[in-house]
Amino acid sequence: MNSAVLSTDFVVAGSSAKPADAACAQSFDISRPLEPVRRWRIHIGAHETATPRLQRSLAALRSELATRGVDGIPRAVGFAEALLNRPLGARLLPLGGSLIASRVARGIAAPLEALRRGPGTLVLSEDRLLGSPRRVFSEPFYPMAEQAAQTLATLAGGGDGAEVTLFLSVRGFQDHLPAIYARELRALPPPAGGFEAIKRRVLARPPSWFDLVRRLRAAAPGVSLRVWRHEDHAAHSEAILSAFVGCDAGTSAPPLAEAAPDDWPPPIEAIREAEALPADLAQPARRALVDEIFAAAGPGTPFRPFSAAERGAFEAAYAADLDRIAALDPRILIRP
Repeated sequence: MNSAVLSTDFVVAGSSAKPADAACAQSFDISRPLEPVRRWRIHIGAHETATPRLQRSLAALRSELATRGVDGIPRAVGFAEALLNRPLGARLLPLGGSLIASRVARGIAAPLEALRRGPGTLVLSEDRLLGSPRRVFSEPFYPMAEQAAQTLATLAGGGDGAEVTLFLSVRGFQDHLPAIYARELRALPPPAGGFEAIKRRVLARPPSWFDLVRRLRAAAPGVSLRVWRHEDHAAHSEAILSAFVGCDAGTSAPPLAEAAPDDWPPPIEAIREAEALPADLAQPARRALVDEIFAAAGPGTPFRPFSAAERGAFEAAYAADLDRIAALDPRILIRP
Protein backbone atom coordinates (compact mmCIF):
# COMPACT_ATOMS: atom_id res chain seq x y z
CA MET A 1 0.00 0.00 0.00
CA ASN A 2 1.40 3.39 -0.99
CA SER A 3 1.36 6.48 1.21
CA ALA A 4 0.73 10.04 0.12
CA VAL A 5 3.63 12.48 0.14
CA LEU A 6 3.40 16.08 1.30
CA SER A 7 3.85 18.24 -1.80
CA THR A 8 2.09 20.82 -3.96
CA ASP A 9 4.87 21.24 -6.56
CA PHE A 10 2.87 21.01 -9.78
CA VAL A 11 1.15 23.01 -12.47
CA VAL A 12 -1.56 22.47 -15.03
CA ALA A 13 -0.91 23.12 -18.72
CA GLY A 14 -1.55 26.75 -19.51
CA SER A 15 -0.49 27.89 -16.03
CA SER A 16 3.17 28.06 -15.10
CA ALA A 17 2.79 28.53 -11.36
CA LYS A 18 -0.74 27.79 -10.14
CA PRO A 19 -2.32 24.57 -8.85
CA ALA A 20 -5.25 23.12 -10.81
CA ASP A 21 -7.87 24.17 -8.25
CA ALA A 22 -8.29 24.75 -4.52
CA ALA A 23 -8.81 21.06 -3.81
CA CYS A 24 -5.57 20.17 -5.60
CA ALA A 25 -3.65 22.71 -3.55
CA GLN A 26 -4.18 20.87 -0.28
CA SER A 27 -1.39 18.90 1.36
CA PHE A 28 -2.21 15.28 2.12
CA ASP A 29 -1.69 13.51 5.43
CA ILE A 30 1.52 11.57 4.88
CA SER A 31 0.12 8.63 6.86
CA ARG A 32 -3.03 8.30 4.79
CA PRO A 33 -2.93 5.10 2.70
CA LEU A 34 -3.59 5.34 -1.01
CA GLU A 35 -5.00 2.62 -3.21
CA PRO A 36 -2.20 0.95 -5.20
CA VAL A 37 -2.00 2.04 -8.83
CA ARG A 38 -3.83 -0.57 -10.89
CA ARG A 39 -4.14 1.23 -14.22
CA TRP A 40 -1.99 3.87 -15.92
CA ARG A 41 -3.66 5.67 -18.84
CA ILE A 42 -1.12 8.05 -20.39
CA HIS A 43 -1.60 10.36 -23.37
CA ILE A 44 1.85 10.92 -24.90
CA GLY A 45 0.91 13.44 -27.63
CA ALA A 46 1.49 14.20 -30.41
CA HIS A 47 2.09 17.93 -30.23
CA GLU A 48 -0.46 20.28 -31.80
CA THR A 49 -3.34 17.81 -31.47
CA ALA A 50 -5.31 19.78 -28.84
CA THR A 51 -3.36 18.41 -25.87
CA PRO A 52 -3.85 21.63 -23.80
CA ARG A 53 -7.61 21.32 -24.24
CA LEU A 54 -7.46 17.73 -23.00
CA GLN A 55 -5.32 18.78 -20.02
CA ARG A 56 -7.73 21.58 -19.11
CA SER A 57 -10.64 19.15 -19.28
CA LEU A 58 -8.90 16.72 -16.93
CA ALA A 59 -8.16 19.55 -14.48
CA ALA A 60 -11.74 20.85 -14.56
CA LEU A 61 -13.26 17.38 -14.11
CA ARG A 62 -10.75 16.06 -11.60
CA SER A 63 -13.06 16.06 -8.57
CA GLU A 64 -15.87 14.43 -10.53
CA LEU A 65 -13.59 11.78 -12.02
CA ALA A 66 -12.22 10.95 -8.56
CA THR A 67 -15.72 9.83 -7.51
CA ARG A 68 -15.59 7.32 -10.38
CA GLY A 69 -12.25 5.84 -9.36
CA VAL A 70 -10.12 7.88 -11.77
CA ASP A 71 -7.47 10.44 -10.82
CA GLY A 72 -6.67 12.95 -13.55
CA ILE A 73 -3.12 13.85 -12.50
CA PRO A 74 -2.18 17.49 -13.21
CA ARG A 75 0.73 18.06 -15.53
CA ALA A 76 3.81 17.59 -13.33
CA VAL A 77 6.71 20.01 -13.62
CA GLY A 78 9.81 18.21 -14.82
CA PHE A 79 8.13 14.81 -15.17
CA ALA A 80 8.70 14.44 -18.91
CA GLU A 81 12.25 15.72 -18.68
CA ALA A 82 13.11 13.27 -15.89
CA LEU A 83 11.47 10.35 -17.66
CA LEU A 84 13.27 11.02 -20.93
CA ASN A 85 16.68 11.45 -19.32
CA ARG A 86 19.09 9.95 -21.83
CA PRO A 87 21.19 7.84 -19.41
CA LEU A 88 17.99 6.34 -18.01
CA GLY A 89 16.71 5.50 -21.47
CA ALA A 90 20.01 3.94 -22.49
CA ARG A 91 19.71 1.44 -19.64
CA LEU A 92 16.22 0.26 -20.48
CA LEU A 93 16.80 -2.22 -23.29
CA PRO A 94 18.90 -4.66 -21.24
CA LEU A 95 16.71 -4.30 -18.14
CA GLY A 96 13.83 -6.57 -19.10
CA GLY A 97 11.88 -7.49 -15.97
CA SER A 98 14.85 -7.09 -13.65
CA LEU A 99 14.98 -5.51 -10.22
CA ILE A 100 16.56 -2.43 -11.81
CA ALA A 101 13.50 -2.06 -14.05
CA SER A 102 11.23 -1.97 -11.01
CA ARG A 103 13.46 0.71 -9.51
CA VAL A 104 13.09 2.69 -12.74
CA ALA A 105 9.30 2.33 -12.45
CA ARG A 106 9.34 3.63 -8.88
CA GLY A 107 11.58 6.49 -9.92
CA ILE A 108 9.30 7.71 -12.70
CA ALA A 109 6.16 7.23 -10.58
CA ALA A 110 7.57 9.26 -7.69
CA PRO A 111 6.91 12.76 -9.18
CA LEU A 112 3.24 11.84 -9.55
CA GLU A 113 2.74 10.17 -6.18
CA ALA A 114 2.57 13.52 -4.39
CA LEU A 115 -0.29 14.62 -6.65
CA ARG A 116 -2.51 11.60 -6.14
CA ARG A 117 -5.93 11.74 -4.49
CA GLY A 118 -6.29 8.01 -3.99
CA PRO A 119 -8.04 6.23 -6.89
CA GLY A 120 -6.12 3.35 -8.44
CA THR A 121 -6.60 4.51 -12.05
CA LEU A 122 -4.19 7.31 -12.92
CA VAL A 123 -4.65 9.42 -16.06
CA LEU A 124 -2.00 11.80 -17.39
CA SER A 125 -1.71 13.86 -20.59
CA GLU A 126 1.82 15.03 -21.45
CA ASP A 127 2.88 15.53 -25.07
CA ARG A 128 6.50 16.20 -24.07
CA LEU A 129 6.87 12.45 -23.48
CA LEU A 130 7.58 12.13 -27.20
CA GLY A 131 10.34 14.72 -26.90
CA SER A 132 10.38 18.39 -27.85
CA PRO A 133 8.05 19.53 -30.65
CA ARG A 134 10.97 20.02 -33.04
CA ARG A 135 11.61 16.27 -32.86
CA VAL A 136 8.76 15.88 -35.32
CA PHE A 137 11.14 17.19 -38.01
CA SER A 138 13.82 14.59 -37.20
CA GLU A 139 14.57 11.36 -38.98
CA PRO A 140 13.15 9.07 -37.82
CA PHE A 141 10.00 10.94 -36.92
CA TYR A 142 9.99 11.44 -33.09
CA PRO A 143 13.29 9.57 -32.55
CA MET A 144 12.79 9.31 -28.77
CA ALA A 145 9.42 7.54 -29.02
CA GLU A 146 10.81 4.07 -28.34
CA GLN A 147 12.67 5.33 -25.27
CA ALA A 148 9.47 6.86 -23.89
CA ALA A 149 7.47 3.68 -24.50
CA GLN A 150 10.11 1.48 -22.89
CA THR A 151 10.33 3.72 -19.84
CA LEU A 152 6.57 3.92 -19.37
CA ALA A 153 6.30 0.16 -19.83
CA THR A 154 8.28 -0.32 -16.60
CA LEU A 155 5.23 1.00 -14.72
CA ALA A 156 3.50 -2.31 -15.45
CA GLY A 157 5.89 -4.19 -13.19
CA GLY A 158 5.62 -7.97 -13.27
CA GLY A 159 3.19 -10.65 -12.12
CA ASP A 160 0.11 -8.85 -10.79
CA GLY A 161 1.46 -5.46 -11.81
CA ALA A 162 -0.44 -2.46 -13.11
CA GLU A 163 -2.02 -2.20 -16.55
CA VAL A 164 -0.44 0.47 -18.78
CA THR A 165 -2.26 1.97 -21.77
CA LEU A 166 -0.69 4.65 -23.95
CA PHE A 167 -2.77 7.02 -26.06
CA LEU A 168 -1.56 8.81 -29.19
CA SER A 169 -3.46 11.59 -30.98
CA VAL A 170 -2.72 12.17 -34.67
CA ARG A 171 -3.59 14.57 -37.49
CA GLY A 172 -2.73 15.16 -41.14
CA PHE A 173 0.83 16.35 -41.68
CA GLN A 174 -0.30 19.11 -44.05
CA ASP A 175 -1.59 20.96 -40.95
CA HIS A 176 0.46 19.29 -38.22
CA LEU A 177 3.91 20.31 -39.47
CA PRO A 178 3.19 24.05 -40.09
CA ALA A 179 1.48 24.32 -36.67
CA ILE A 180 4.52 22.84 -34.89
CA TYR A 181 6.94 25.00 -36.90
CA ALA A 182 5.10 28.15 -35.81
CA ARG A 183 4.97 27.02 -32.19
CA GLU A 184 8.69 26.23 -32.11
CA LEU A 185 9.55 29.75 -33.30
CA ARG A 186 8.64 30.82 -29.75
CA ALA A 187 11.50 28.73 -28.35
CA LEU A 188 14.21 28.50 -31.00
CA PRO A 189 15.38 30.30 -34.13
CA PRO A 190 14.29 28.67 -37.39
CA PRO A 191 16.49 25.88 -38.74
CA ALA A 192 18.73 26.64 -41.72
CA GLY A 193 16.51 27.16 -44.76
CA GLY A 194 13.37 27.67 -42.66
CA PHE A 195 10.23 25.70 -43.39
CA GLU A 196 11.20 25.37 -47.06
CA ALA A 197 14.07 23.06 -46.09
CA ILE A 198 11.72 21.01 -43.92
CA LYS A 199 9.20 20.91 -46.73
CA ARG A 200 11.69 19.57 -49.25
CA ARG A 201 12.73 16.78 -46.91
CA VAL A 202 9.25 15.67 -45.82
CA LEU A 203 8.01 15.67 -49.41
CA ALA A 204 10.95 13.45 -50.37
CA ARG A 205 10.69 11.23 -47.26
CA PRO A 206 7.26 11.70 -45.66
CA PRO A 207 6.80 10.85 -41.97
CA SER A 208 4.26 8.17 -41.12
CA TRP A 209 1.91 7.70 -38.18
CA PHE A 210 1.73 4.01 -39.00
CA ASP A 211 5.51 3.69 -38.67
CA LEU A 212 5.40 5.53 -35.33
CA VAL A 213 2.66 3.22 -34.03
CA ARG A 214 4.62 0.18 -35.19
CA ARG A 215 7.77 1.44 -33.45
CA LEU A 216 5.89 2.11 -30.20
CA ARG A 217 4.33 -1.35 -30.21
CA ALA A 218 7.67 -3.01 -30.93
CA ALA A 219 9.40 -1.07 -28.14
CA ALA A 220 6.76 -1.95 -25.54
CA PRO A 221 4.96 -5.11 -26.67
CA GLY A 222 3.26 -5.63 -23.30
CA VAL A 223 1.64 -2.19 -23.32
CA SER A 224 -1.71 -1.39 -24.95
CA LEU A 225 -1.74 1.49 -27.46
CA ARG A 226 -4.82 3.44 -28.52
CA VAL A 227 -5.00 6.16 -31.18
CA TRP A 228 -7.51 8.91 -31.86
CA ARG A 229 -7.72 11.46 -34.65
CA HIS A 230 -7.35 15.16 -33.87
CA GLU A 231 -10.48 15.89 -35.90
CA ASP A 232 -12.50 13.38 -33.86
CA HIS A 233 -11.41 15.07 -30.65
CA ALA A 234 -12.46 18.43 -32.08
CA ALA A 235 -15.92 17.13 -33.05
CA HIS A 236 -16.53 14.66 -30.22
CA SER A 237 -14.41 15.82 -27.29
CA GLU A 238 -16.61 14.21 -24.62
CA ALA A 239 -16.49 10.80 -26.32
CA ILE A 240 -12.71 10.96 -26.75
CA LEU A 241 -12.25 12.08 -23.14
CA SER A 242 -14.43 9.21 -21.91
CA ALA A 243 -12.43 6.70 -23.95
CA PHE A 244 -9.22 8.14 -22.55
CA VAL A 245 -10.16 8.10 -18.87
CA GLY A 246 -11.93 4.75 -19.18
CA CYS A 247 -15.32 5.84 -17.86
CA ASP A 248 -18.18 8.18 -18.79
CA ALA A 249 -16.76 11.68 -18.42
CA GLY A 250 -20.18 13.27 -18.84
CA THR A 251 -21.87 15.01 -21.73
CA SER A 252 -21.39 18.65 -20.75
CA ALA A 253 -17.83 19.88 -21.10
CA PRO A 254 -16.99 22.52 -18.46
CA PRO A 255 -16.26 26.05 -19.73
CA LEU A 256 -12.56 25.64 -18.91
CA ALA A 257 -12.33 22.85 -21.50
CA GLU A 258 -13.74 24.83 -24.39
CA ALA A 259 -11.53 24.94 -27.47
CA ALA A 260 -9.56 28.07 -28.26
CA PRO A 261 -10.40 29.99 -31.45
CA ASP A 262 -9.06 28.40 -34.61
CA ASP A 263 -6.34 31.03 -35.16
CA TRP A 264 -3.24 28.86 -35.29
CA PRO A 265 -0.83 28.98 -36.96
CA PRO A 266 -0.49 32.77 -37.27
CA PRO A 267 -0.41 34.38 -40.72
CA ILE A 268 2.70 34.14 -42.86
CA GLU A 269 3.59 37.80 -42.27
CA ALA A 270 3.94 37.12 -38.53
CA ILE A 271 5.88 33.92 -39.24
CA ARG A 272 8.39 35.83 -41.37
CA GLU A 273 8.79 38.52 -38.69
CA ALA A 274 9.47 35.87 -36.04
CA GLU A 275 11.95 34.08 -38.32
CA ALA A 276 13.88 37.34 -38.74
CA LEU A 277 14.64 37.80 -35.03
CA PRO A 278 18.33 37.52 -34.07
CA ALA A 279 19.40 33.90 -33.76
CA ASP A 280 21.28 34.55 -30.51
CA LEU A 281 18.26 35.79 -28.56
CA ALA A 282 17.88 34.15 -25.15
CA GLN A 283 14.83 31.92 -25.01
CA PRO A 284 12.78 34.06 -22.56
CA ALA A 285 13.33 37.16 -24.72
CA ARG A 286 12.55 35.22 -27.90
CA ARG A 287 9.33 33.83 -26.42
CA ALA A 288 8.18 37.26 -25.27
CA LEU A 289 8.92 38.90 -28.64
CA VAL A 290 7.34 36.14 -30.72
CA ASP A 291 4.25 36.13 -28.49
CA GLU A 292 3.99 39.88 -29.04
CA ILE A 293 4.39 39.48 -32.82
CA PHE A 294 1.78 36.73 -33.02
CA ALA A 295 -0.69 38.53 -30.74
CA ALA A 296 -0.47 41.69 -32.86
CA ALA A 297 -0.89 39.85 -36.16
CA GLY A 298 -3.97 40.68 -38.18
CA PRO A 299 -5.80 38.25 -40.49
CA GLY A 300 -2.94 38.33 -43.00
CA THR A 301 -2.09 35.55 -45.45
CA PRO A 302 -2.69 32.03 -44.06
CA PHE A 303 0.50 30.08 -43.39
CA ARG A 304 -0.20 27.14 -45.69
CA PRO A 305 3.18 26.18 -47.09
CA PHE A 306 1.97 23.10 -48.98
CA SER A 307 0.30 23.35 -52.39
CA ALA A 308 -3.15 21.89 -53.03
CA ALA A 309 -1.58 18.83 -54.67
CA GLU A 310 0.84 18.36 -51.76
CA ARG A 311 -1.97 18.70 -49.23
CA GLY A 312 -3.96 16.12 -51.15
CA ALA A 313 -1.03 13.70 -51.07
CA PHE A 314 -0.66 14.13 -47.31
CA GLU A 315 -4.41 13.61 -46.82
CA ALA A 316 -4.28 10.38 -48.81
CA ALA A 317 -1.23 9.19 -46.86
CA TYR A 318 -3.00 10.02 -43.58
CA ALA A 319 -6.02 7.92 -44.57
CA ALA A 320 -3.73 5.08 -45.62
CA ASP A 321 -1.83 5.30 -42.30
CA LEU A 322 -5.10 5.00 -40.37
CA ASP A 323 -6.16 1.99 -42.43
CA ARG A 324 -2.81 0.28 -41.80
CA ILE A 325 -3.03 1.05 -38.07
CA ALA A 326 -6.50 -0.48 -37.95
CA ALA A 327 -5.19 -3.54 -39.79
CA LEU A 328 -2.64 -4.10 -37.00
CA ASP A 329 -5.50 -4.43 -34.52
CA PRO A 330 -9.00 -2.98 -34.97
CA ARG A 331 -9.07 -2.06 -31.26
CA ILE A 332 -6.27 0.49 -31.63
CA LEU A 333 -8.30 3.26 -33.27
CA ILE A 334 -10.83 5.11 -31.15
CA ARG A 335 -13.78 6.02 -33.35
CA PRO A 336 -16.52 8.07 -31.60
